[in-house]
Amino acid sequence: MKKSKVVLFDGVCLFCEGWVNFVLDNAQNEKVFFIPLQKVELTDLSKELIDRFGGEADSILCITENEPLNIKSDASLKVMSTLKFPYGLLSKIAILVPRFARNLVYDFVGRNRYKIWGKRDNCIIPDEERRKSFINSSNELPPELKIDCNKYFKFI
Repeated sequence: MKKSKVVLFDGVCLFCEGWVNFVLDNAQNEKVFFIPLQKVELTDLSKELIDRFGGEADSILCITENEPLNIKSDASLKVMSTLKFPYGLLSKIAILVPRFARNLVYDFVGRNRYKIWGKRDNCIIPDEERRKSFINSSNELPPELKIDCNKYFKFI
């Protein structure tokens, strides 16, 4: 059975917006929900996990039912593994690269994303078709989502 994923991402970053659109354009049958980091406050548990793995509070986070929190390149590849061929296959190959090397690239892009791609003043506003993949409040959490989101964040 496929598990839903909740992805927290930088909602004002144009690179991140492009990545989210890429994921939505190439999604298979797994359900991925997106939440801009600007809409939530991370719990102490999330902050502790991010610190433990050397992440930043603005790193991509991927939460999957009954799995540990994924951050940085692990989170990106976890989401990419759900995509259509060849992207799902490429992510399975990329996971073989040692985490420290993958995260060097991730950190370089992360540090320079605003300089290279720019940023918005406000969070992404998805079109009507994509809106069902975005969660903006606790009232919008879909019933099929089997993840205890309160463990990792709360909406502000």
